[in-house]
Formats: sequence, structure tokens, C-alpha cells
Amino acid sequence: FVRLADPAADGVKVVSTTRLTVHERAWLPLEYIRTIGPLTGVDAHRLRLALLGLHQADPSHRAVSRLDRASGRWQHLDADAFGRYVEEAVTDLGAGPADFDAMTRALQAEPRGHHPVRILAGGGYVAMKVSHAYGDAGPVNDLLHELVAAAAEYRPARIPPLARPRFA
Repeated sequence: FVRLADPAADGVKVVSTTRLTVHERAWLPLEYIRTIGPLTGVDAHRLRLALLGLHQADPSHRAVSRLDRASGRWQHLDADAFGRYVEEAVTDLGAGPADFDAMTRALQAEPRGHHPVRILAGGGYVAMKVSHAYGDAGPVNDLLHELVAAAAEYRPARIPPLARPRFA
């Protein structure tokens, strides 16, 4: 008997779910971390806005969905729940000098959780941790590029839905 996680217990409003494919479940334990900078015009607030825009355009996109590791599902949130969710997904480290190596180590030290995309932003640097269930290196690099470009241009991120390989 496997107990499925109850997102309502966390106060999260899930409007629909999508089952992880065999391929996504196989890669679930692994994550990618990318740290880039120095950047100008990119901060936590703008990255959140880029993600909010992506959620508004496609609430079932995996980059803006909650990852329920226990039940093997992508959980798609309503707009209000995602607004709260993105606040904890993107951490603002402030405008002061940043230690990009420390940012990378901080993301590495975090336990795997329900955020398929976890971001630290501050001091002109962006560090992003992405669950390998989201995709391989190519889609992860594309995601980072689009989020940073959207934040710099003060616009919603535009990321087409990814193909979902079925088998590992």
C-alpha cells in the first residue's frame, strides 16, 4: 500500500495532475544545477514575473507545476496557489555582492523537493536547480536562457511544452 501525498494538507490548490512517464520517474532522483552571471536587469522579482507569465499562458507546463515525488505526478496549480508557490521557488539574495560558488553549493545541499525548478537570484547571478524529470541538459539550458531573457526584458517567459519521452 502506497500512501499518496495530499497537497491539500500543505494548503496547495491543485486543479489537475499529470502522471510522470516512466522516463520522468527514472530520472527523478537526479538534478541539474546551472549558475550564471554577472547579469544586469535580472533579479528574483523579474524571474518570478517571468514564471507567473508562463503559468498564465500554460498552467500545466512542467516548469510551473508542482512535482509530487511520492505519487509520481505533476500537480498543476491555480493562479493564486502558483503565486504563493513561486515566492518560495525563487529566493531573493539581494543586490549585494554574490558568491556564485556558494549559491551552487546551497542548491546542492537542499533536499529534493516539490519544486522542479528552484532558483537563487542576487548580486547579478542566477543559480537554478532543475529536476532531471523536467528534461535533459538541452531543455534545462533552454529554460534558463528563456527565464533570464524574459526577466531582463521584463516579460513573461515563453517556453513551448516539451515532448514527454514515455520510456526510460
